[in-house]
Amino acid sequence: MAKELRPQALTVRAVMTGNPVCVSEHTALEEAIALMRGYHVRRLIVVNAKKELVGVLALDDLLLRLGEEQQAVAGLMRAARSRRE
Repeated sequence: MAKELRPQALTVRAVMTGNPVCVSEHTALEEAIALMRGYHVRRLIVVNAKKELVGVLALDDLLLRLGEEQQAVAGLMRAARSRRE
């Protein structure tokens, strides 16, 4: 932190992101990824129909899920290959 910014004197409001990018809990993951790319953010605020916070979608969440999906596909491919041999 710069010298003129003393953590003891700062509030959350002084360092938070104002007007964060929000998505509905029913937003397709493809659209959420496009928003992250378009706004250059790693996290999206997730809200329900009443605009109440229900969670935060982080890029790390997506990467973990994609990794799980890739492992599942790799397992299917190994199983198919072993049946052919």
